[in-house]
Amino acid sequence: VDVAMLQPGAADAIGPKNFRLVFRETSRLLKPNSRFLVFIDSTRKLPATAANYFDIERRFKRDTTRCYRLIRKIRKRPRPVSKPEPVQGSATKAPVKAARLKRPKALSVDELQSALVDDEDNEDNEDNEGEKTG
Repeated sequence: VDVAMLQPGAADAIGPKNFRLVFRETSRLLKPNSRFLVFIDSTRKLPATAANYFDIERRFKRDTTRCYRLIRKIRKRPRPVSKPEPVQGSATKAPVKAARLKRPKALSVDELQSALVDDEDNEDNEDNEGEKTG
């Protein structure tokens, strides 16, 4: 969309609380550097929220109507900040990558049973050794 317009009657019907939504949505739809003509009653001023999305190019005042010719601001998305690569031979160390943990090897049923049996046998042997020495 190259040009958008807000008529004075519509501005009164929207109310001052909803102007923020009007400016936000109009800004989203317009191409960069496109015009938005806002006509409001001469007793009112342009809401401050307009400055978030538009720059005032020109103002007109005719009898009971005030007109603002606004230009959509160009909003650049912030680029992700890349980490600088360390210089070779510098005193600072390069970040160490976290060691990747390996999944342990799955045991067979026989290995599991023998491990359980071995633990029980060890306990019995410890008890027997304690009785022999004691």
